[in-house]
Amino acid sequence: MREGSLDIILNKMLTRKGKLVSNLTKQFKGEKPFATVPFTSAQKIWAADNVGTEDMGELIQEFGEEAVGYALKKINDLRGKQWRTEQI
Repeated sequence: MREGSLDIILNKMLTRKGKLVSNLTKQFKGEKPFATVPFTSAQKIWAADNVGTEDMGELIQEFGEEAVGYALKKINDLRGKQWRTEQI
């Protein structure tokens, strides 16, 4: 029984993906994937104010509208605290 050309291509792609994941795992083993220094309130507010519509769409697509809305609400809460204490 002979495999179809699409199956052959798919198998090659999956093999390459496996090799890539293996190489990346070896390359970044032991490295922390997240920032070790937390963002300041001012940095979070700046990021929320300067996010583009395309980036916002990608965030909503990846994390969901509810999660992004919650994060923006928390940042707006920070904004209120910052303005009241005049720390910005």
